[in-house]
Amino acid sequence: MSAQGESPAGEGATASLTVALLREAVAVGERLRAVAATPPSEAEPLELLGWHAAVLDATSRLAAVVAWLLARRAVESGERADDPEDGLQRLLELPPRPQPAVELPPPLAGAIAPVVALYERIRRLEALRRQSAGASG
Repeated sequence: MSAQGESPAGEGATASLTVALLREAVAVGERLRAVAATPPSEAEPLELLGWHAAVLDATSRLAAVVAWLLARRAVESGERADDPEDGLQRLLELPPRPQPAVELPPPLAGAIAPVVALYERIRRLEALRRQSAGASG
């Protein structure tokens, strides 16, 4: 904050982006929860295993996104130092998404796709943050 109580240029935009991404994470999480709560009742055991494994993978990615966003919000509010070596990138180092053993039903695949897309966007933001810190440091 400047002496006049205004944010430096860009700080408000970054905070707004973080809040918008948190809202998006909640929305995709709610959609995933709604779909994941109703696995197909007549599915074979392998299909059910694939269903639950895909939900677990998506939930792990969503949890990593939310943890990263909350840490960034803490930096923006001054509760935490903005250190490029803070380890936040480790939150986003999940193994590559496994290929399901069976084809996922369209409702589940449709609920997982936005989670994966958000996770990849956050990974790119973290890479840019680290690249920018390296260039200025």
